[in-house]
Amino acid sequence: MEKLKILLAKGRIYESVYKLLSDVGISIYLPDRTYFPITNQEDLAFQVVKPQIVSNLLANERADIGFSGKDWVYENGVENDVVEIMDLGFDPVRIVAAIPDNIDFEKLLKHHVTIATEYQTLSKKWVEEKKIDGKIFRTWGTSEGFVQDNEDSIAQILIDNTSTGSSLRANRLKIVDTLMESSTRMYASKAAMADPEKKQKIMELKMLFETVLNARSR
Repeated sequence: MEKLKILLAKGRIYESVYKLLSDVGISIYLPDRTYFPITNQEDLAFQVVKPQIVSNLLANERADIGFSGKDWVYENGVENDVVEIMDLGFDPVRIVAAIPDNIDFEKLLKHHVTIATEYQTLSKKWVEEKKIDGKIFRTWGTSEGFVQDNEDSIAQILIDNTSTGSSLRANRLKIVDTLMESSTRMYASKAAMADPEKKQKIMELKMLFETVLNARSR
Protein backbone atom coordinates (compact mmCIF):
# COMPACT_ATOMS: atom_id res chain seq x y z
CA MET A 1 0.00 0.00 0.00
CA GLU A 2 1.04 3.56 -0.71
CA LYS A 3 2.23 5.51 2.34
CA LEU A 4 -0.22 7.92 3.95
CA LYS A 5 1.26 11.40 3.48
CA ILE A 6 0.80 13.54 6.59
CA LEU A 7 1.48 17.27 6.89
CA LEU A 8 2.56 18.69 10.24
CA ALA A 9 2.41 22.45 10.77
CA LYS A 10 5.45 24.22 12.23
CA GLY A 11 5.26 25.87 15.65
CA ARG A 12 2.63 25.36 18.35
CA ILE A 13 0.54 22.94 16.29
CA TYR A 14 3.62 20.73 15.77
CA GLU A 15 4.22 20.46 19.53
CA SER A 16 0.59 19.51 20.31
CA VAL A 17 0.32 16.99 17.47
CA TYR A 18 3.77 15.53 18.25
CA LYS A 19 2.57 14.73 21.81
CA LEU A 20 -0.69 13.26 20.48
CA LEU A 21 1.13 11.03 17.98
CA SER A 22 3.54 9.95 20.70
CA ASP A 23 0.61 9.03 22.98
CA VAL A 24 -0.86 6.74 20.30
CA GLY A 25 2.51 5.04 19.79
CA ILE A 26 3.66 6.91 16.68
CA SER A 27 7.11 8.31 17.29
CA ILE A 28 8.59 10.99 15.05
CA TYR A 29 12.03 12.51 15.07
CA LEU A 30 12.91 15.62 13.08
CA PRO A 31 16.62 15.90 12.27
CA ASP A 32 18.04 19.46 12.29
CA ARG A 33 17.35 21.59 9.22
CA THR A 34 15.12 19.02 7.56
CA TYR A 35 11.39 18.96 6.90
CA PHE A 36 10.81 15.20 6.76
CA PRO A 37 10.52 13.60 10.20
CA ILE A 38 11.66 10.01 10.65
CA THR A 39 8.95 7.72 12.06
CA ASN A 40 8.60 4.19 13.45
CA GLN A 41 5.60 3.59 11.13
CA GLU A 42 6.34 2.06 7.74
CA ASP A 43 3.01 3.12 6.24
CA LEU A 44 3.23 6.82 7.21
CA ALA A 45 5.30 9.64 5.69
CA PHE A 46 5.52 13.04 7.39
CA GLN A 47 6.43 16.50 6.14
CA VAL A 48 6.65 19.76 8.11
CA VAL A 49 5.24 22.90 6.42
CA LYS A 50 4.03 26.37 7.43
CA PRO A 51 0.61 26.27 9.15
CA GLN A 52 -0.82 28.73 6.62
CA ILE A 53 -0.40 26.33 3.68
CA VAL A 54 -1.46 22.94 5.11
CA SER A 55 -5.05 23.27 3.87
CA ASN A 56 -3.97 24.52 0.41
CA LEU A 57 -1.75 21.48 -0.05
CA LEU A 58 -4.59 19.15 0.99
CA ALA A 59 -7.06 20.92 -1.30
CA ASN A 60 -4.59 20.44 -4.17
CA GLU A 61 -4.16 16.77 -3.21
CA ARG A 62 -0.43 17.11 -2.46
CA ALA A 63 -0.92 15.13 0.77
CA ASP A 64 -3.53 12.89 2.42
CA ILE A 65 -4.01 14.38 5.86
CA GLY A 66 -2.81 17.43 7.74
CA PHE A 67 -3.30 19.40 10.93
CA SER A 68 -4.39 23.02 10.62
CA GLY A 69 -6.22 25.74 12.46
CA LYS A 70 -9.77 26.13 11.13
CA ASP A 71 -9.00 29.85 10.60
CA TRP A 72 -6.43 29.09 7.88
CA VAL A 73 -8.78 26.70 6.08
CA TYR A 74 -11.34 29.53 5.78
CA GLU A 75 -8.67 32.16 5.12
CA ASN A 76 -7.46 30.06 2.18
CA GLY A 77 -11.07 29.63 1.01
CA VAL A 78 -10.74 25.83 0.80
CA GLU A 79 -13.34 24.82 3.40
CA ASN A 80 -15.32 23.00 0.66
CA ASP A 81 -12.21 21.38 -0.86
CA VAL A 82 -10.97 19.48 2.21
CA VAL A 83 -12.67 17.09 4.64
CA GLU A 84 -12.63 17.89 8.37
CA ILE A 85 -11.99 14.61 10.19
CA MET A 86 -12.01 15.85 13.78
CA ASP A 87 -11.54 18.86 16.03
CA LEU A 88 -8.55 18.13 18.28
CA GLY A 89 -9.40 21.18 20.41
CA PHE A 90 -5.77 22.34 20.62
CA ASP A 91 -4.86 26.05 20.65
CA PRO A 92 -8.41 27.46 20.70
CA VAL A 93 -8.44 31.05 19.43
CA ARG A 94 -10.94 33.63 18.27
CA ILE A 95 -10.42 35.78 15.18
CA VAL A 96 -11.50 39.21 16.38
CA ALA A 97 -11.75 42.83 15.31
CA ALA A 98 -10.21 45.23 17.82
CA ILE A 99 -9.85 49.01 18.10
CA PRO A 100 -8.20 51.39 20.62
CA ASP A 101 -10.14 51.11 23.89
CA ASN A 102 -11.15 54.79 24.08
CA ILE A 103 -12.62 54.92 20.54
CA ASP A 104 -16.34 54.57 19.81
CA PHE A 105 -16.79 51.80 17.22
CA GLU A 106 -20.01 53.19 15.71
CA LYS A 107 -18.44 56.63 15.25
CA LEU A 108 -15.29 55.09 13.79
CA LEU A 109 -17.30 53.30 11.11
CA LYS A 110 -18.64 56.62 9.80
CA HIS A 111 -15.15 57.28 8.40
CA HIS A 112 -12.95 55.49 5.87
CA VAL A 113 -10.78 53.08 7.86
CA THR A 114 -7.68 50.95 7.33
CA ILE A 115 -7.71 47.42 8.70
CA ALA A 116 -4.39 45.81 9.68
CA THR A 117 -4.47 42.03 9.41
CA GLU A 118 -2.81 38.83 8.34
CA TYR A 119 -6.27 37.48 7.43
CA GLN A 120 -7.04 38.97 4.00
CA THR A 121 -9.98 36.74 3.03
CA LEU A 122 -11.75 36.74 6.40
CA SER A 123 -11.32 40.53 6.70
CA LYS A 124 -12.63 41.19 3.19
CA LYS A 125 -15.72 39.10 3.95
CA TRP A 126 -16.24 40.94 7.27
CA VAL A 127 -15.86 44.37 5.61
CA GLU A 128 -18.46 43.39 2.97
CA GLU A 129 -20.91 41.95 5.52
CA LYS A 130 -20.67 44.99 7.78
CA LYS A 131 -20.70 47.38 4.78
CA ILE A 132 -17.58 49.12 6.12
CA ASP A 133 -15.83 51.77 4.06
CA GLY A 134 -12.35 50.38 4.53
CA LYS A 135 -9.20 49.09 2.94
CA ILE A 136 -7.11 46.17 4.14
CA PHE A 137 -3.44 46.55 5.03
CA ARG A 138 -1.55 43.23 4.91
CA THR A 139 0.63 42.48 7.93
CA TRP A 140 2.79 39.49 8.79
CA GLY A 141 2.68 38.09 12.32
CA THR A 142 2.28 40.41 15.32
CA SER A 143 0.13 43.36 14.30
CA GLU A 144 -1.04 45.16 17.46
CA GLY A 145 1.46 48.00 16.94
CA PHE A 146 -0.25 49.07 13.72
CA VAL A 147 -3.41 50.22 15.53
CA GLN A 148 -3.04 53.14 17.94
CA ASP A 149 -5.13 56.06 19.10
CA ASN A 150 -3.26 58.78 17.24
CA GLU A 151 -3.11 60.39 13.82
CA ASP A 152 0.12 58.58 12.90
CA SER A 153 -1.55 55.18 13.33
CA ILE A 154 -1.16 53.02 10.21
CA ALA A 155 -4.59 51.43 10.77
CA GLN A 156 -7.72 52.03 12.85
CA ILE A 157 -8.93 48.41 13.15
CA LEU A 158 -6.97 45.24 13.87
CA ILE A 159 -8.20 41.79 12.84
CA ASP A 160 -6.15 39.10 14.56
CA ASN A 161 -6.35 35.87 16.51
CA THR A 162 -6.43 35.89 20.30
CA SER A 163 -6.65 33.18 22.94
CA THR A 164 -6.92 35.21 26.16
CA GLY A 165 -7.07 38.80 24.88
CA SER A 166 -4.16 39.74 27.15
CA SER A 167 -1.94 40.96 24.30
CA LEU A 168 -4.76 43.17 23.01
CA ARG A 169 -5.37 44.61 26.49
CA ALA A 170 -1.64 45.25 26.93
CA ASN A 171 -1.77 47.34 23.74
CA ARG A 172 -4.90 49.17 24.98
CA LEU A 173 -7.16 47.57 22.37
CA LYS A 174 -10.70 46.31 22.89
CA ILE A 175 -12.57 43.59 20.97
CA VAL A 176 -15.57 44.89 19.02
CA ASP A 177 -16.51 41.78 17.04
CA THR A 178 -15.66 38.07 16.69
CA LEU A 179 -15.30 36.84 13.12
CA MET A 180 -14.88 33.16 13.97
CA GLU A 181 -13.65 30.65 16.53
CA SER A 182 -10.83 28.31 15.61
CA SER A 183 -8.80 25.39 16.94
CA THR A 184 -6.41 22.77 15.57
CA ARG A 185 -8.23 20.16 13.50
CA MET A 186 -7.36 17.11 11.47
CA TYR A 187 -8.23 17.44 7.79
CA ALA A 188 -8.01 15.05 4.85
CA SER A 189 -7.89 15.52 1.11
CA LYS A 190 -10.99 14.46 -0.82
CA ALA A 191 -8.85 12.06 -2.87
CA ALA A 192 -7.64 10.26 0.27
CA MET A 193 -11.21 9.91 1.53
CA ALA A 194 -12.26 8.45 -1.85
CA ASP A 195 -9.54 5.77 -1.58
CA PRO A 196 -10.94 2.89 0.58
CA GLU A 197 -7.53 1.84 1.99
CA LYS A 198 -6.46 5.38 2.85
CA LYS A 199 -9.86 6.22 4.28
CA GLN A 200 -9.71 3.17 6.55
CA LYS A 201 -6.25 4.18 7.80
CA ILE A 202 -7.42 7.78 8.40
CA MET A 203 -10.44 6.58 10.39
CA GLU A 204 -8.19 4.26 12.44
CA LEU A 205 -5.97 7.23 13.30
CA LYS A 206 -9.05 9.24 14.26
CA MET A 207 -10.17 6.45 16.60
CA LEU A 208 -6.72 6.32 18.26
CA PHE A 209 -6.70 10.10 18.70
CA GLU A 210 -10.22 10.06 20.19
CA THR A 211 -9.20 7.39 22.71
CA VAL A 212 -6.20 9.46 23.87
CA LEU A 213 -8.14 12.75 24.00
CA ASN A 214 -10.97 11.12 25.98
CA ALA A 215 -8.46 9.65 28.42
CA ARG A 216 -6.77 13.06 28.80
CA SER A 217 -10.07 14.81 29.53
CA ARG A 218 -10.79 12.25 32.28
